[in-house]
Amino acid sequence: MFGSKDAEQWISYAIYQILKGGSLDCYSDWYYHQILPRVAQNLSGQEITKLLRTCTPEAWDEFWAKRFKTLQKKRY
Repeated sequence: MFGSKDAEQWISYAIYQILKGGSLDCYSDWYYHQILPRVAQNLSGQEITKLLRTCTPEAWDEFWAKRFKTLQKKRY
């Protein structure tokens, strides 16, 4: 599922898409001029593609189920 490293990479990639958009191959040129978490700085186009593949309906279902269980435990 999604770990903290994945989260930092996702956030950085989302910022790139919102501010710049464009090809995955241009990400490395863009991030060079940004202040980003270290784990997100060295993403290549291939690594971004791999990151995008982790976002499946099953992974989201697992994420929301675990989140719900965690919140239920904290509630009681």
